[in-house]
Amino acid sequence: MALSANAQVYVGGGLSIGGQKWDKGGKEVTTYKLIPEIGYNLNDKVGVGMAFGWQGATRGNAKAFSANPYVRYTFFRSGKVSVFLDGTIGYTYIYNTPVIEDVACDNASQTFIGVKPGVAFSMSDHFSLVAHIGTLGWGQTKLDWDGYSRKLSEWEIGVDGNNIALSLYYNF
Repeated sequence: MALSANAQVYVGGGLSIGGQKWDKGGKEVTTYKLIPEIGYNLNDKVGVGMAFGWQGATRGNAKAFSANPYVRYTFFRSGKVSVFLDGTIGYTYIYNTPVIEDVACDNASQTFIGVKPGVAFSMSDHFSLVAHIGTLGWGQTKLDWDGYSRKLSEWEIGVDGNNIALSLYYNF
C-alpha cells in the first residue's frame, strides 16, 4: 500500500515524419514513426516502463513494430530538471523490408541491449518534456530471405546532439 501511494504513472511518446528524394527523377519517400510510451515510477529514483514503436515508409511498403521495456534510474534532480539513465532491451520486427545489399529480404528482426541517457524538464505538475540523448549499447540485425539468413552485429557509443529523441509526458 505504501508503494502505490508513492507511485506515479506517466504516458507519452514521440512522433516523427521525414522525407527523402533522390536527384534525377527519383521518387520521394516519406517515413513515419509513432512511439507511445507508458511508465510507472516506483519511487523518486527508480521507474519501469515500456515504449512501443510503429514505423513505415510510403515506398516499398516497409513496416516495423518494436517493443522496448526499460528500467529508469534518476541519479540527479535539481528543481524542475532531472537526469536519468534508461537500461533497455529492445526488439524490432521489420516486414516488407526493402532491398538490403542487393538482396530483397522477406523480413528482418533487430535486438538491442544498452543504456540511453536522458534529461527531463517538469513543465507543470502534469506535463514533462523528456529528451533521450544518444545510446551506449549493442545490437544485432537478422535478415531472412529465400530460406537463408544473415546476421549483422553492431555496437554504438553515441552521446551527441545528432541523436536526440524528444517526448512529451503526461504524469498522473
